[in-house]
Amino acid sequence: MSNIVLTNTCNLKCPYCFANEFVNRSNSEISFENYLKAKDFLTKYGEKAIGLIGGEPLLHSRFEDIVRDVIYDSRIEKCTIYTNGINCDKYLDVFSNSKIRFLVNCNSPEDIGHRNYKKLCDNLDEMVLKRYMGNRMSLGINMYKEDANYDYIIDLLKRYNFRHLRISITVPNNDSEKNFNSVEYFRKMKPSVVAFFHALDDRGIIPHYDCNKMPSCVLTDEERQFMKHLFDKIPPEMRRKDEDVDTVRCRPVIDILQDLTAIRCFGLSEISKIPISDFENAKDLHEYYLREFDAYVHNTASCKECAGCSNRKVAKCTGGCLSYKINDINEMRKKSDSLISAHLEG
Repeated sequence: MSNIVLTNTCNLKCPYCFANEFVNRSNSEISFENYLKAKDFLTKYGEKAIGLIGGEPLLHSRFEDIVRDVIYDSRIEKCTIYTNGINCDKYLDVFSNSKIRFLVNCNSPEDIGHRNYKKLCDNLDEMVLKRYMGNRMSLGINMYKEDANYDYIIDLLKRYNFRHLRISITVPNNDSEKNFNSVEYFRKMKPSVVAFFHALDDRGIIPHYDCNKMPSCVLTDEERQFMKHLFDKIPPEMRRKDEDVDTVRCRPVIDILQDLTAIRCFGLSEISKIPISDFENAKDLHEYYLREFDAYVHNTASCKECAGCSNRKVAKCTGGCLSYKINDINEMRKKSDSLISAHLEG
C-alpha cells in the first residue's frame, strides 16, 4: 500500500522517528489540490487501498475534508490512517465509516508524557469499547531501546482484547547510524526483542514485523525455533510472503510528499526523491524503485558476515533496513550510470 504524507507537523518528538528528515522541520502540509493529484496517481492503475501519514496526519488543516473525500471515492476500498491516537477524538464521527482503518503507534507514558498517554487511552476506550472500531484497528510499537519496559502495550492489548501487535525495530535515522553494521545492531537489540516476544506469546498475542525485521543469523537454534513457532501462528490471511524466520525483505512503500515528489521509503528518502509526474502511474514508479535501488540491495553487504551469507546470495535477506548500506547502494547506482554513459559514448 502506498501513502500520502499529509503534513510534516507532529505533536510528538519521538527520538527514534524514521521520518526525521521531514517531521517538525517545517509546517508544510499538502494542499487539497495536490492531495487529489496524489490520490489519482495512486489509484490510476487500480490501487484500491491507500495510507494517510505524517508527521501526525490528523493535524492537517483539512484532514476531515480529505477523509470524507476518501470515503466518497468509489475507487478506494480501504484507507489506513497512521496515527499516534492523541487527536482521534476530534474526528470520531467521520471515523465511523467502515472504509477507514487505523494503525495506532503506541508510545510509552515515559516517552510521551502521562497527559498525552491518558488522552491516547481515553480515545482508544471511545473507539474500541464504545464505538466498536476495534476490528478496524491495529496497535503498533517501535522498539528503540535495549532496556525498554513494554508492560504498557501488553496492558493495552489485554484491555481491548487484541491478539496481534505490529512491531518495528527502529531503523537508522541519522548519519551515524546509517551505513552501520546491522548485525551488530540486531545483536544488541536481540535480548529485549526475544524477551518481549516471549511475554507476548505467554499471553496469546502474535507479533507481526512491520519494518526492520531481525535476520535469523543473530538467533541461536533455540531462538530460531521459537520465532518459527510465533510465525506459524499467524493466520494465512494475515501472513506476508516474507513472514518466516530466514527471510528478511524490504519492498518499496512509496510515500508521496506535499510537493508531489515520491520517496521509496523514509529510510532512503535523501536519495530516492523523484517527481511523480515522471511516471504514468504508481506501478511504473514501483518498478523504477525496484530497478534503481532494490536491484543493488543484495549485491551490497553491511558487514563481513553479510558478505558471505547464503541468504543474501539467494536474495532472501537484506540484512535489515536498506539504510544500513545507503552509501553502498548509492555508489552502485552511480557506477551503473557511468557504465551506461560509457557504452553510449563508445
